[in-house]
Amino acid sequence: MLVTQCIQAVYPEVLTVAALDESKDRAFYSNYGDHVDVAAPGTSIPSLYLDNQYVVMSGTSMASPHVGLAALIRSINPSLTNDEVYEIIRSTANDLGTPGKDNYYGYGEINAEAAIKKANP
Repeated sequence: MLVTQCIQAVYPEVLTVAALDESKDRAFYSNYGDHVDVAAPGTSIPSLYLDNQYVVMSGTSMASPHVGLAALIRSINPSLTNDEVYEIIRSTANDLGTPGKDNYYGYGEINAEAAIKKANP
C-alpha cells in the first residue's frame, strides 16, 4: 500500500489523502477529485526540520503521514491484506462534506481509534 497526496493518486492501489485546515474544511491548497480516499490534518502541523529545529508547516505532504495509521493497523493485525487495511481506513473515517464519498474529503477524516478497534482480531 502506498499513501500519497497527489502525483500517484490516480492509481487504484494508492490511498490518496486530502489536507484539512483547523476547521476540518478542505485546505485551499489540497488536492481534490474522485481519487481522494480520506482526509487528514495538514495545516499548521509541527514538524522536524534541518539542524534539529522544529517548524510549523502546511501541505498535503503534512497530511499524508497521518495515514501512517496503516502501519498501526498492520501492527495490531499482521494478517490483514493491503486491501483490508485500505478498507478499514476508509470505512472508519468520519464523514465530512457531502454525505458519503465526495471529491473534497473522500470518505472523510481518518479516525485512528475506530480503525484500530476494527482491526483488532
